[in-house]
Amino acid sequence: MKPERFLETGMLVAVLEACALTTGCGGGSSGGSGTPPGPLTLSLSTSTVVAPQDGTPGAVGVTVSGASSASSVSVTASNLPMGVTSQFVPAAGGSGGTLSSIATSTTPSGTYSANVVVTDGARTASQPFVLVVAIAASVASAVDTTLGVGGKLEEFMSISFQPSEGNYQFFLNHTATEPTQLNKLGPQHIRLRRSARASP
Repeated sequence: MKPERFLETGMLVAVLEACALTTGCGGGSSGGSGTPPGPLTLSLSTSTVVAPQDGTPGAVGVTVSGASSASSVSVTASNLPMGVTSQFVPAAGGSGGTLSSIATSTTPSGTYSANVVVTDGARTASQPFVLVVAIAASVASAVDTTLGVGGKLEEFMSISFQPSEGNYQFFLNHTATEPTQLNKLGPQHIRLRRSARASP
């Protein structure tokens, strides 16, 4: 009986050693598959992006971490107002890039809440930012002669004219010239009032 137990024990040890070797080999091949990527995250270079209505791009830098590879990452913008488009240009290093928002003249000016969305396979991550659609104004070199006086802003404020009994006849006797002279003041506020007595 003792030799049999010895042989059984020896066979058991041999089987355990074989299993250990097999497990070790399996573990080595599994470890060669590489370390899985960490959580997918992103950060923005600024929290506010200004996109004028004249089409000038408003850019924000995007940094991505935990992606499987640079080629598998997709970066887009969401919740953009009507008329605004986005374009992403990857960086040379592959860890992110630049996302540009482009508005048009038909986009209503104002402040909007938008998001940058990064997709890597089935994983997604997002970061909010403020999009400001700014009014784009330009100054023309031409003169609009329909406004003001010959295209110039000339405003005058006058005091009240109070012709007395002794000189109010002057305006009545020079109706051909004096009203014309007064009209040359352009846009104005003039008040004519006849006074029965001369001012002290």
